[in-house]
Formats: sequence, C-alpha cells, structure tokens
Amino acid sequence: MNENALTVSSVFRDAIAISKRSFFRIAGLFLLGVVSYIPLMFIKISAESTPKPVGAAIILFATLVVFVLRAVIQQATIRVALKNLSFGEALLSSLSDWKPLTLISILLISIFYGGTLFLIIPGLIFILWYGFASFVFADERLTGMDALMRSKSYVVGRWWKVLGYFILALLAAFGAIVLSGLIFAINPI
Repeated sequence: MNENALTVSSVFRDAIAISKRSFFRIAGLFLLGVVSYIPLMFIKISAESTPKPVGAAIILFATLVVFVLRAVIQQATIRVALKNLSFGEALLSSLSDWKPLTLISILLISIFYGGTLFLIIPGLIFILWYGFASFVFADERLTGMDALMRSKSYVVGRWWKVLGYFILALLAAFGAIVLSGLIFAINPI
C-alpha cells in the first residue's frame, strides 16, 4: 500500500481482514499470554512462605521468565498477523528469537520509562518513535538499537498521523474496556 493511501478506513479495513484471517490463532496467543501469569501467581504465593531473600529471588526469576515469555508471545502474534504463520510456526520461531526479543523489550521499557521521568510528553514521543521495534524485528530482522532507530525512521515525517492512530487505538481500547465492564458487570464506570 502506498504511503498516501494510508487512511483511517484503510487501516481498519486491513485490521478487520487480518482479524478474520487470524482470529483463532491470535486469540490462542492472547490466552497463552493470560495463562502465563497463573504460575507466577502461585509462585508468588508459595514464595511468601519461604525466607525473604530466597522468596524474593524466586519471585524475581519467575517475573523474568514471564517477561521473556510475554515478549515471545507478542512477537508470535505479530508474526501471525504480518506473515500469516500458523500458531505453532509463529510460537516456535519466536521462541528461537527470545534473546533479541528480550533485548528489544528491555530497551523499549527503559526508553519509555526514562522518557516519562521527564514528564508524560517525552514518554509519549519515545513510545511513538520506538513502539514499532517489535514489528521491525518481525519484518526486517533488525535487533536492538537498529530496530529502534528503524522504528523511529518510519514515524519521522508522519508524526501527527501516527499520533492520531495512537489516540484512536487508545480510545478503542478504552471503549472495549468500558463496554466489557458494562456487559459483564466487571468494574463498570
């Protein structure tokens, strides 16, 4: 698709097409991500009954494992959407890339939180610049700072359009949360 043809309607049309094509694979990866937190909860509960240093080490290790697993699951989801891989292919190929995925995730989190230390605006700028690094890794196999800089290069010159899509995505996510709260009576606003 050429850059000038990118509109809100074309983005939603593409998103709906990907959702139709990949719904069950993406839903399965989402559920796998949710389920990955269950062992962490049990580990946290059991670690509370152990001596403090050992319990803290157990919780830290389990948290790191879940962090890496979440990066792998996110990458598998991106690969399902971008490359139309099967559930197993996406998960296995992402598992084999756990080191660069973890590095990209650590860099993204560090940059985002580092930016928010200087108030919200720098954090927002950084997340818009570098937030596509996982997609860059999936599509171009760039890692670390190379993936971050390529992500930024895609946003430069399209700042307001990317910000608009980001705000639309936030509003859609907020609307989905409110709607699910109203439907299921889970924390209605």
